[in-house]
Amino acid sequence: MKVFFATLFGLFCLTSCVKQEVGDFKLQYNKVFTISAGSSTTFINVVDFYQRTGWDNFLSGNALKSTDISRVTVASISVAPLLANEISYRFIEEIKVFILNPVDPKSKLQIGSAYPQPNERISNLFLLPGIADIKDYISLDEVRFQIEIRYRELITSNSDHNLELQFNVFKN
Repeated sequence: MKVFFATLFGLFCLTSCVKQEVGDFKLQYNKVFTISAGSSTTFINVVDFYQRTGWDNFLSGNALKSTDISRVTVASISVAPLLANEISYRFIEEIKVFILNPVDPKSKLQIGSAYPQPNERISNLFLLPGIADIKDYISLDEVRFQIEIRYRELITSNSDHNLELQFNVFKN
């Protein structure tokens, strides 16, 4: 009887695993930002930047039309220190990344988040990607990305970091 339940449990575990879909194409954006000394632990600290999407160039470079694309999803979002410095992101309580239409501030959509633990090891910070279709944003000429960070402890020195955003693009 134990063998039956162990086998049943094993089959359930194997069939419940879902592999992330991989798009037909990838889009990638990188942005360097600074975490400033003296940043507040009480308030959410916001880093805002505008990014040209290059959507028309992407389509023409791949001999596609906008109607050929069914959806665009987040593949991965990560934060890494510049110049390969080793760092632990345990000083961050919470980090969220949003995408916005620059002309419509109400269009704010969360595309990733992370909640590093106080015992976080030295490594890059990988955010959990959102599942929304963001084709309507990426097909604009320009989008606005917003990083919201809440710190666990007082920041004592400036440091530069790279935000890497990768998106899956799916054909019809």
